[in-house]
Amino acid sequence: MDYNAKQERLFEHFLKHTDERKHIKKFILESFPQPVDGWALDVGAGNGDLTTALKQRFSAVEAIEPNPRLFKSCCGVADSATQVKLEDFPLQRKYSFALLSHMLYYVDNRCWIEQIKRVANALEENGCATIIIVDENSDLFKFNQAFLSRDFNYLTPSALCNGLEAEGLVTNVTVLKPSISAATLECMTKIGEFLTLNYGNTQQRLRCALEAYFEANCKAPHGYAMSNEQAAITVRRA
Repeated sequence: MDYNAKQERLFEHFLKHTDERKHIKKFILESFPQPVDGWALDVGAGNGDLTTALKQRFSAVEAIEPNPRLFKSCCGVADSATQVKLEDFPLQRKYSFALLSHMLYYVDNRCWIEQIKRVANALEENGCATIIIVDENSDLFKFNQAFLSRDFNYLTPSALCNGLEAEGLVTNVTVLKPSISAATLECMTKIGEFLTLNYGNTQQRLRCALEAYFEANCKAPHGYAMSNEQAAITVRRA
């Protein structure tokens, strides 16, 4: 997906109303309590926010990000950066760690296992990769099922782990527990607009549908809220 100015504004709005990044950074730092003398790979690095966390633990970080607007930000943070999709990246180094945070949604689901195997094969002997996707027990996953015109069954952590283990990889799942919240319906609806950027409907019909969904499912004592559990799937070669 190419982000235009409006989409970037919606993305920034979303980030202001979720503590998702805080939980992912905490997971990275706790997974590697001591500095690691090796390369980390940030796949789909976005604006470089998580790249910065990786640099706190690894001696060097390589970032790949296909979006030109986001790439300008992450290339100023990483030790090496390439504007490219994972599918087109040659993976010539050996990495101590690779992070794939919410980037698989931009890859054809039929290629998920293949691409994760490519990353796993680029790991050092004791290296690992962590894939982060929405957990199937979260309110956000239910929202995605309700609004996005895709079959989300294949996106479940359990389905992905089963596929990876069938290919001889070892997996371990840690559930992170961020949330999404907003004080007003207007604010929550803007979050919904970001989450449904590819939703095939008119703007007005979409807003009405989002407002109705949030009123019915996301009312909270101080506004509106959704649970946003994330599955951090750590993968190693057997």
